[in-house]
Amino acid sequence: MTVGANNDTSDTASVGLLSNAGTVSVDKGVTLKLTATGADSNTGSIALNGGTMSVQAGALTNSGTLDEESGGALTVTGNLTNNGAITTTC
Repeated sequence: MTVGANNDTSDTASVGLLSNAGTVSVDKGVTLKLTATGADSNTGSIALNGGTMSVQAGALTNSGTLDEESGGALTVTGNLTNNGAITTTC
């Protein structure tokens, strides 16, 4: 899934719960909001390519790869458990 395709930097995707085993890309200027109380999980790959992922409620468990590239940002209100890799690239 790509949020912000076609260079649309005003996209915002609000998702209740995320259970990712594939690939999620959040492009420049775009926000992916996880809004529901509960357990969000990533066993795949999330690339924040200049975009922002905001965990607004609940908890995120990362057992895969979460890569913040080119100014990408992760904000968490709640809990974050990392059993995988969180990386940054300038």
